[in-house]
Formats: sequence, structure tokens, C-alpha cells
Amino acid sequence: GLENLKSPCFMIGRSHHEALCNLGGRKIFVPQLDAFPISYWIEEQLGLSQKKWEQPLNVVHVCLMMAYHMGCSPIIFSGLDLSFPKEKKCHKSLNSTNLDHSHYGDYLEVKDIFGNPVLTMYQWIREAKFIQKFVEKHSEVEYLNATEGGMGIKGIENITLLEVNKKLEKAPSNLKERVNNSLDLKELSGSNVGLVLEGIYYSLNNVGSYLFRLQNLIKALLNEYESNGEVDETSYLNRYNNMLYLLKKEVAYEKLI
Repeated sequence: GLENLKSPCFMIGRSHHEALCNLGGRKIFVPQLDAFPISYWIEEQLGLSQKKWEQPLNVVHVCLMMAYHMGCSPIIFSGLDLSFPKEKKCHKSLNSTNLDHSHYGDYLEVKDIFGNPVLTMYQWIREAKFIQKFVEKHSEVEYLNATEGGMGIKGIENITLLEVNKKLEKAPSNLKERVNNSLDLKELSGSNVGLVLEGIYYSLNNVGSYLFRLQNLIKALLNEYESNGEVDETSYLNRYNNMLYLLKKEVAYEKLI
């Protein structure tokens, strides 16, 4: 089972905790740009890396970022054609009567790396653009496309698998050491995580208390107005503003609510 899997596992803040518990290997946390505000606060409290990973569009992008952050160079793509020949027919399960165009999008004609016409989709063009921008941003790394066909990606050299094999014969073999040095991992203790979660729980209780008191204050104001036809607005307003000030200082209010 997965509990016997000893390979390291990259995880994000939204990973399901029960699934993570079933993984036996080392767990490596990946900070993301699109995380919830409370996630940033937790990362800051735990002293986690501030190097945010871009938001990927598919699993290829995830693998690309993993390879980059592990210090891999060259990074080699294979099977990334992002297209299919014009004359190729769809599988019978995707015929015109049941093809959901809202999901698959309209087909577009482009040139492959040999100059031949092929079909692609807007989604694949977006995915190729993501890789192109990533390569431009991290140009210190060598990228090779060994797909041997397809649409190709601007800025990445096209190469055959045979040429890749010859190239890797001369590559250094200290990959494990390079990966460990590149990741700059920090060990987290369960006690530190527990303290942070305890702080969030305490803050949530405070938020609930302040909201309950604000609700009671408004009820008291309405009852007094109904009974007397007037209220001491200044007194209520001062108490209201004081509780609102304390409420907004709570991390649970600021980051969660």
C-alpha cells in the first residue's frame, strides 16, 4: 500500500490530511501563490520558505516546477505534442454526437516542429504558453523537448531521444546531492505545528465571543429604543467600536473571515 511507499511526496496546503497520513515517505510542503490568507500566515509562523510556486494548469506544469526546484538541468520533455495530425480520427466514444465542445474547445490548425499542419486546442496553447513563460523566467536551466513532433514550445530546443541518451551519458551522477542542496528543506516539529493550530483555535473562540457580544449589544440597543423611544447613541457606539477594534485584531478574523 501507499504506507509502504518511501519516496518523498510533494504536498500543498489543501492536501487531504488522511491521504497524507497514508503516505510512508517524506513529505515536502510546497507554498503556492493562490493559497488562502490563513495559509500564508501559518507558513510565516512556521518559518516556511517564501518561494511561492506558480499556479499550474496541469500535471506537466507540476512536474516541471518540481524538477526545477530540485535543481535538475537539463529538464527534458517527452510526449508533449499538444496536438494531433489533421487526418487522425477521434475515438468513436468522442464522435460529433457526444463531443462536449465546451470542455474540449474548438480545434485550431497550427504548424508542428517540421512545418506540417496539425490540430490543437486553446487549452493546449494556454498550457504551452505557461511552459514558455516559465522557461523565459528561469532561463538559467537547460530545457529540451524530446517529443520528436507536435506543436513544439517556443524557446525550447527540439531534440531526439537518441540525442538525449548521448547527452546524458556525459551528465554528472550526483543528482541526489544536487536535489538535497536545491530544495533547502526545513524540518518541522509536531509541537510547533500544534502551537500554531492552537493559536488559530484560540483566536476563533475569541472571534465567536466578540460576535456574540456585538449581537447582544445590538439587541440591547433595539430593546431600549422600543421601550423608551430613544437611546444613548454615544455609549452604544463607543462599546461597538471597541469590540469591533478587538475583533479585527484577531488573526482568525483577518485571515479566515
